[in-house]
Amino acid sequence: MPEIEFIGLLAAGELPEGFQNFFKEYFTTQVIKKWDTNSAHAFQSILTVIAQYILPAYDRINMKLNELHGYSQWTRKYGQFLDSKSVDVCLNSAHLFIQRVLEFDKTLSTLATSFQAFITWITKGNNKRR
Repeated sequence: MPEIEFIGLLAAGELPEGFQNFFKEYFTTQVIKKWDTNSAHAFQSILTVIAQYILPAYDRINMKLNELHGYSQWTRKYGQFLDSKSVDVCLNSAHLFIQRVLEFDKTLSTLATSFQAFITWITKGNNKRR
């Protein structure tokens, strides 16, 4: 029964023989290193995109929207050409977007740390079985 085997795995840390054979065949040192390299590269690439492209673009957009917000308040010169409510909606949307991006960045960093711990665990388990 899979439930009993799973509880045994959690309680004693012992894998059933079928799992042990699977891990011996599939989780070779090369496969584990490839996982580690690929995941580290992917995490770093995503963080680079955020830092080099998304955040600078947000800064420029936010600066221009704040400028437009200032112009929308200057009704004597511009009249009702710019609706301040519409500019506020755009500013709020941009702010919510960057909050989500920063939340994603934080979550991704936590996930990268957890995945690195998983890779370390798999590597140690793989070395014990060899």
